[in-house]
Amino acid sequence: MPKGQPREFTLPQVEPEVQAYFYQQLMEVEPFLITSGQLGFALDATKDGQQKLTIFFKTEDMEVGASSKGTDLYEMSKDARVKLQKKLSQLAQIAVDDGARMNLVNMASNHPYLH
Repeated sequence: MPKGQPREFTLPQVEPEVQAYFYQQLMEVEPFLITSGQLGFALDATKDGQQKLTIFFKTEDMEVGASSKGTDLYEMSKDARVKLQKKLSQLAQIAVDDGARMNLVNMASNHPYLH
């Protein structure tokens, strides 16, 4: 994702440590992005007393997201991140030929934020 890309957080009353973890999850999604857009989180209460955490990616032409419900914000964000990575990977397979996809995979494997 290009530098200076907007990130959106809709996280009322979430402690700074949790927000930092969410930001880290966003950084792990970035290598799966093949175009610029807006990457962010939204957190909502559900009727059954749980919470719903959504990680989303928006462009002018599309929006894709993945959600997880529960009470543990760390596990929910990890689950939503993995789901979103799978969706983005599927979209990339459709949109990019194999040679260009391999270049993207190689770039992602050298991404400085991945461990």
